[in-house]
Amino acid sequence: MSADFPIEYNTHHIEAFLQKIARYRDRELQQINQQVDREVSKIRQQAHSQVRRLVRRVISETRDRERRQRDRYLYKLRSELTRERWGILTQTRERVFQDLRGRFEHAWADPDRQCDWCRFWTESAMALATPNDLQIYCGAGTLRTTLEKMQQLSDAYPGHCEWHIDAARPPGLIIIWPDHQLDGTLERQCEVVAEAVLSRVVEILGKDEPSENSEHE
Repeated sequence: MSADFPIEYNTHHIEAFLQKIARYRDRELQQINQQVDREVSKIRQQAHSQVRRLVRRVISETRDRERRQRDRYLYKLRSELTRERWGILTQTRERVFQDLRGRFEHAWADPDRQCDWCRFWTESAMALATPNDLQIYCGAGTLRTTLEKMQQLSDAYPGHCEWHIDAARPPGLIIIWPDHQLDGTLERQCEVVAEAVLSRVVEILGKDEPSENSEHE
């Protein structure tokens, strides 16, 4: 070292300075690494949260889609069953009505059974209408012998009974008194019985109607 150099030069000073720089660097690197770790951890937490939200949304959307599909299926099934049910009801009613009409018309052609039919409706009207006057209309196919027997039956009635044979009316009797009409025609009774049968069929078919619970059992 030259005696003319204004500052004393010592290599130990440089070594200490370099070590100081190294320690500062290490601290900075450590802080950077810690910051990176925190950011990475934060990103992972956010990613996990996003994944959970995505999973929940997918599950919710899947359930909604399955519910819509199930609702569409049930609606379609109910519609098909409704069409089938109405088809069955219509066919059943028509079949029952035609069968009854055939049986009733066959019975109406029998003098004794025709007389029994007219007696039942005449006595029913008398029990309901006493002592009002009765207008009694006998429909197509009424036998003269039946009319005579019914006239004899009505002789004991307190009110007046007026008998008419009207071939334009359906077979059977229609009996009228003030504010009332008793329909004892074959056609009307066929309808009543057919409707009763139809109500029973509706009750039976109603037990098989699908429900949402039945789809998951």
